[in-house]
Amino acid sequence: HNQRVAWCLWLDLVLTTAKTATKMTYRELRGFTEQLRAVGFPRFVSIESFRQPNFPLVAEILQWLLSCFDQDANVPT
Repeated sequence: HNQRVAWCLWLDLVLTTAKTATKMTYRELRGFTEQLRAVGFPRFVSIESFRQPNFPLVAEILQWLLSCFDQDANVPT
C-alpha cells in the first residue's frame, strides 16, 4: 500500500511540476504537502516551500521516492 501511495505521489509531483506556464494552486500545494507527510517523507515540507520554483527540494523528493522503490538506485547528478 505504501508503495502505491508513493507511486501516486511521484506521479502527482511530475504532473504538477510539469505545469510550467502556471503556478500551483493553494489546494494543489496543500494536497501535495499532505501526501508527503502521509507517505513518511523524512522532513517537514511547508506550503511556502513551493511558492517559488524550488528545484533542489523537488530533486530531494524525487531521490527519496526513488529510494522507496530501489535502495540501490541513484540519480546521476
